[in-house]
This record gives sequence, structure tokens and C-alpha cells, in this order.
Amino acid sequence: MRVTGGILKGRQLTAPAGQHVRPTIDKVREAVFNILAHEVPGAAVLDLFAGAGTLGIEALSRGAESAVFVENASAATRVLQKNLDQLHLEALTLQMDWSAALKRLAQNRQRFDLIFADPPYQKFTPAQIADAVAESRLLAPNGILIIETDAKADADLSLPVLKRRSFGQTQLIFCSAGADCADCAEEVEPGE
Repeated sequence: MRVTGGILKGRQLTAPAGQHVRPTIDKVREAVFNILAHEVPGAAVLDLFAGAGTLGIEALSRGAESAVFVENASAATRVLQKNLDQLHLEALTLQMDWSAALKRLAQNRQRFDLIFADPPYQKFTPAQIADAVAESRLLAPNGILIIETDAKADADLSLPVLKRRSFGQTQLIFCSAGADCADCAEEVEPGE
């Protein structure tokens, strides 16, 4: 598992052992950041269900201003911190439940330009993630929520969908911050 672009391109990342963490594969991660190419530089990023931190680290490598990582599992959090340390990256890591983290960050009135959510597919639906993020108001006015989920997951969401991409068993859903996105018709693209 490597960083696919930016100043850290090619640098190796450590993945947690076991089946509990499923890092975003390089092909999918590269597609995400190709789509978000103009959104990443200078962005404030929130990486929910961070695991080894691959999405947030990729964003930092590609010019994001800051990142907050949220991971509940202590083993994954240790690997995430090891990756950050090895790459000499500074970021806030919260070892806590994702919904509690949303509440804590909302209380601090934080806003994020990009929020990545790669939850365990069987535990959380895209609708649950979108609802919680919308309720927290953590997404900046022009922000984008990116949900990674099962390709067959129902994606009727409370936030406007900008784009969907499928890669085998994986679906990426890009949502805007709110209903003021009248000219962002949903674009559905087949997998490659």
C-alpha cells in the first residue's frame, strides 16, 4: 500500500493486521483524488473510519492544509500514528466512535472542505453517514462528502449527490454540502 500522488508519492504505508480494517485500494484512491484534483489543495480534511489513514494521508500529500483522523480501534490508531510519524505529517487523531467525534468536532465549530467516510460496509449505510454529517454541519458550504460503500448499497441520501463511481464491489458517492447545489446534476459513471 503506497501513497499514489503528491509530494509523498510512492511512499509505503503500513496496514493494520487482520480483517477488521479494509484500506481503500490504490486504484480507488487514485480515482477519488483524480476527481477531487482541484478541491484538495488547501483543504481541511476529515477522515472518518480512518483505519491506516490512507485517504487523509493521500490528501495531505496532495496539498491539503490539515487533516483530522477518526478511528475507534486502538490497533488501527497505532498503525495510523506510525504512518503519520514515518511520513513526518502532523494531524489530529481522535480514537473514538465516529458519531461521538462528529459531535465533538461540531461543538468546536470546525468545518471541513472534504470529509471521507469509509465505514464497514455491513454496519453503516450511506444514508446513515450522510444524515450524521448533515446534522453535524461539519461540511463547509462548498464542501464534499465522499462515502465509500458496497456497490449494491442503496444510495438514497439526504445530501445532494454530485457523482457516483463503481469499481467492482466498491461504490464511491460524492455529496455536496447542501441543497444550494442546483446546477450539480447527479452524474453516474460505470466502473472501470
